[in-house]
Amino acid sequence: MELTSSSHTSFAAGLSLVAYPIGECLFTAFAFVSRDWLNLKWLTSAYFLLTVPYLYFIPESPYWLLSRKKYDQLENALRKIAKTNGREETEWYRDYTKLIEDSIVSKKINNA
Repeated sequence: MELTSSSHTSFAAGLSLVAYPIGECLFTAFAFVSRDWLNLKWLTSAYFLLTVPYLYFIPESPYWLLSRKKYDQLENALRKIAKTNGREETEWYRDYTKLIEDSIVSKKINNA
């Protein structure tokens, strides 16, 4: 959801809701085609192996990076997002530094 633009968020949410039923249909189709549990195991393993490289291309969530206090990685991720969206650094960097300061202050307050 975080990787989609605001105009596509509802579509992405709907797609995530139908992912499980589609997976069940695919599994049923695999089972019908294979007719043997060992072949079914190999078919599903091959399917999942095809999805593993996709994980390399998905960036970490900015919210997750902020919650884990990985500020350098967060800044790099935000720079990449801003570049993709055609934004200048002056448009977002001030808000980013305020967000980091607020995060540090709230941590100090919660630990006190």
